[in-house]
Amino acid sequence: MGCATSSTQAPLVDWVLNPPADNSAEYWGVGEGQDLDSARRTALRSIASKIRVSVSGSMQSQTSVQNETVNRTAQSRVSEVVQETEFSHVTVEKSSKTKDVFYALVKVDRRAFVKETQAKFNELTRIIEQQLFLLEQKSALEQFQLLRSALPNIEKAITYGQLLRIADTTFRDGGKLALLESMRLNSSTAASKLVFSLAYKKDDSDIAVAIGDFLNSTGIRVSPSEQKLILKIDSVHKQEILFGSKSYNIQINLQLQNEKMDIVASKEYKINGHSLDTFASARQDAVRRLTQTMKSSGVSDALGL
Repeated sequence: MGCATSSTQAPLVDWVLNPPADNSAEYWGVGEGQDLDSARRTALRSIASKIRVSVSGSMQSQTSVQNETVNRTAQSRVSEVVQETEFSHVTVEKSSKTKDVFYALVKVDRRAFVKETQAKFNELTRIIEQQLFLLEQKSALEQFQLLRSALPNIEKAITYGQLLRIADTTFRDGGKLALLESMRLNSSTAASKLVFSLAYKKDDSDIAVAIGDFLNSTGIRVSPSEQKLILKIDSVHKQEILFGSKSYNIQINLQLQNEKMDIVASKEYKINGHSLDTFASARQDAVRRLTQTMKSSGVSDALGL
């Protein structure tokens, strides 16, 4: 490792303004800071930023306008992963000081970075294969649950695969990456294969309408004529007047039955609604709060899956 220290009046050395270009074996970055260690960290962030921009640009060129929202989410994940990356095999090749600022020229072993990223990619794909073993032989609900549970690993694996596409000049896992992209798409459309029938008392029709609208918004179809998956809705309520305000408290119990009539999920809600006018308005407020709670939870948690 070379080290050069200039006087406080000296101009910037050439390598600060013109660092070596990246190549198949190395990444290069220049950083500055109050001391050598902070300059080193800044240089590593510069290298990470270059990788992030390269991957995001590559993903942008592959993504259609219709999937712009998906693309933005994917690029955000890339940024998070790269930002959290701790590069190994790092050396400070040169350093310099001008006035009160330290500069560092840092080299990262690109091959080591590829090797470590490849190991993470391989481990995640192995776990995903176990999670989705014999997926096609499962029921629509089981497929939905398995794909949703595997989705975090699928997203991470895709991110590492995208990093490898850029970092590894000999990348050979394009087929695996395409398969993972297909799995992610299947996960987003798995809900559309589900058909629910709602079972409820007449007095709970407003709750059933709210839950049905929520399910439809997730892609799940609600049909009274198809008895595949039955979502039972039961509730008890309590009315109170507190300081002149009408309060309507509802305890809602959901039970999901599969085709074999087995209970596969359950969820309990305790929702309070309020109104200065009538108990009916307070109940409407409670049902509205139920919808908000389910939307914020996501379909899996909302149903207790």
